[in-house]
Amino acid sequence: MKKITSNKRYYVIDQGKEQNCFQWMIGITYGAIFLVSLWIRLGFPTFAIADSVFDDLLFQKLARHLLYSDWLGPYDKLTLAKGMFYPFFISISAFIGLPLKIAEHILYLGCCFFAARYASRVARSAILGIILYAFLAFNPVFWTESLARVIREGIYISLSMILIVSIVATLFPFKINSSNKWAFLKPLAIGVIGGCYWLTREEGIWLAPTILLVIIIAFITQWKKDKFIKAISGDFIKTLIVGALAFCVVVGSVRFENWRHYQIFETTEFHSYSFLNAYGALARIKQDSPKRYVVFPEDARKRAYSVSEAARELAPYLEGESGYFWKLTSHSQIPDSSEIGAGWFMWALRDSVSLAGHYKSGEDAMKFYDRLAKEVNTACDEKKIECLSARSTQAPVFKKHYIYDAIIASKALLPYFLTLNENPIHIGSGIQPSLGTDLEINEISDLVGEVSLNKNFNSHFYGWIAEKDRLPEISIASNQENYNTKIIYSDAADVKAAYPGLLAARFEGDVGCEKICDIKIRIHKGDLSYDLALKNGTLLDTPDVKVYIDHATHSELNSIKMKRVNLQLTVANNIALFYGKLMPYLFFMGMLGFLWSLIRYLRSRQATPIFVICFASLTAILTRLSLLAYLQVTSIPSLNILYASPASSFVVIFSVTGCYLLLMAFGKKYHSPSS
Repeated sequence: MKKITSNKRYYVIDQGKEQNCFQWMIGITYGAIFLVSLWIRLGFPTFAIADSVFDDLLFQKLARHLLYSDWLGPYDKLTLAKGMFYPFFISISAFIGLPLKIAEHILYLGCCFFAARYASRVARSAILGIILYAFLAFNPVFWTESLARVIREGIYISLSMILIVSIVATLFPFKINSSNKWAFLKPLAIGVIGGCYWLTREEGIWLAPTILLVIIIAFITQWKKDKFIKAISGDFIKTLIVGALAFCVVVGSVRFENWRHYQIFETTEFHSYSFLNAYGALARIKQDSPKRYVVFPEDARKRAYSVSEAARELAPYLEGESGYFWKLTSHSQIPDSSEIGAGWFMWALRDSVSLAGHYKSGEDAMKFYDRLAKEVNTACDEKKIECLSARSTQAPVFKKHYIYDAIIASKALLPYFLTLNENPIHIGSGIQPSLGTDLEINEISDLVGEVSLNKNFNSHFYGWIAEKDRLPEISIASNQENYNTKIIYSDAADVKAAYPGLLAARFEGDVGCEKICDIKIRIHKGDLSYDLALKNGTLLDTPDVKVYIDHATHSELNSIKMKRVNLQLTVANNIALFYGKLMPYLFFMGMLGFLWSLIRYLRSRQATPIFVICFASLTAILTRLSLLAYLQVTSIPSLNILYASPASSFVVIFSVTGCYLLLMAFGKKYHSPSS
């Protein structure tokens, strides 16, 4: 018996070592994926449009005020135009000293790790976690030019994903009987994440169907387990209450600060009832010939001017230079630039209100919007002008044919969702140079770190030349037509001492080409000329002429940085092409696995966490797709990877977890020794 016990003990020890080794291997794999993903991201610097008033420049301005403890700064038409969390994130990354895009990517990889580890634990499969993490970490959407900008989607992708995954992880924990001592921290974290998400972009409602779905499935599961009374009085309902309270505290704090500084108790003006009422009042005025994408055409404007003093105050600007600017901006929607497009009218309206002098304070602006809404709505209600039903929204007036049009538009959107890239797939030769003046670019790079600059090929060289009779002329020869050159001469006493009887001079020069070019130094001696490769060392050594280059550097061609960037671009391009080819098939296989699990769920009402996260991801994808398709046919051009990008992580999660469910359907559960 002792011998058997001893054998068992040694077996347990060996098994423990094996488990330890396996855990180390898992950790190293996660770490390697993290580092490679971050290394690739380093090859794509920030693409700053430094004079972009509504994006880069605005976020930079707000971030600076936050850094200086000045909240969002002095009030104007843009102060509360967009959520404050992205400027807050920029200010934090700048304070820490992290480049913005690296900070964004670290946040994203952290969220990916949380999602992968949760999937790994509930499925008891380390392999699933590693595969999911790898597919998420190398999401090619982050290498597109759109995501290289100082733009909110850089963190919105992460916040959208972590919000849904954390809700699923809280309502479907991987440890059912774990201690409740710190249980309140999970819903508290969800509320904080939800608040940050809500304060980043204005269309946060698109995740509401997904959140509601997860809550309903969790409630049904709890109800089946504990009956109705326990379901509504137990930990389930407490979790929802704590999460909701935390969300309200985060959002409410920002509202309070806005009220304290600007007398506006809102997160942004686009959420304020005053603005929405004014916008809705103008949009309800009946149009003679309704035109798609046009909210407030000329005939409707004339009607508004006839009944509203507030509207007449805006006339010089809507009909003047400001209105003309926004008509030109709407060219992509309205080719003849005859009207302001729906996607830009909200900005045109705010510009006009500001030009009319009503943005001196938040209270002043809101009072004007209230007056405009009241005057127009009263005229509508009294039948002074013909109007549609009362509205308090920016949503376009619904028309039945929009449903069919949106279905057609969704087909054009699908490639962006399924390939996680531009359509056609494109990474190209990297990020184009940032736009703006040197001062503007320097200001924004001071906050966000390295930005993409002109990729001119520059050479710097210096050396000496000696000749018997007279010094020959030096010039530069290049295989490019457009290049700049400068050569400065100086005395060369040391060369004259080394070569008595020869005339000598030192020279220093710079050459700049628009791209990598072949540079030669040209020596003119009488009717003869020599084209010599620009390199270190002796270029020419004859009894009559001697040319020596002490040092020559080529800033891009031979730099370690350029070689690294070229390698990063090559790797990124290959991964993007791989995703573009694989993801549509992976998504299809994931759909098969999901449908099989859905049938099982409808029969048994037993939901596994992997099925829930798969179902939630699909719901988020379909909601985002529907939203963009509807916007495309009613309001603003939405066929682009930037607007599709918040769904990219859900596409990956759905595809990978769906494929896992498909494997389960064939009875193969690939469990590792330990997850």
